[in-house]
Amino acid sequence: MENLGQVHWQALKWVVRYLNGSLKGGLKYTRTDPGRDVLEGYVDADNV
Repeated sequence: MENLGQVHWQALKWVVRYLNGSLKGGLKYTRTDPGRDVLEGYVDADNV
């Protein structure tokens, strides 16, 4: 995640705030291989 622009930071902040407000949600960030980043999100679809 190099050279993130203002729009990217705003989108990332929105996602984190949304997931933070979800009681049954989660955010997982892992790096399995060098140079390969994985971002997974979990939500309770019944709460939509």
